[in-house]
Order: sequence, then structure tokens, then C-alpha cells
Amino acid sequence: MTTTFSKVTDGDFLSFKECLDTFMNWYRTNADRIRAISEAWIESEDDTLTSILSRGLSSLQAQTEIMLEADRE
Repeated sequence: MTTTFSKVTDGDFLSFKECLDTFMNWYRTNADRIRAISEAWIESEDDTLTSILSRGLSSLQAQTEIMLEADRE
């Protein structure tokens, strides 16, 4: 995706829509699990979802760094 609104293309919108569709399907599938986790940690579902997404991003970044390091060797 591009970084400025003036350069957004139809392809960017389609990619974003696909991302949102994927997320909504994932959320629908996991809503009960997210609710149970938020109740166990006594926090809002929003905070729980943010934690899940942040930890997933951190994990993916770590895996990417390992892959890039292996490619350099």
C-alpha cells in the first residue's frame, strides 16, 4: 500500500478490503476465545485483541529477522 492518500490506487483499496475481510472472518471465528481471554485477564476485549495482534506482529518480525539473517549467510 502507498503512504499518502493522494497516491492511493484502486489496487490499494482492494488489498485493504481483502485484509479487512480476512480480519473479520478471523475475528468471527475467534470471538469466543477472545472474550474468554479478556475475562481471564480482567481487561476489555479491545485490549485483548490489541495484545493478540501486537504479539503476532512481534513474532512475525522475529521470524523475518531470522530468515533475513539466514539469507545473508
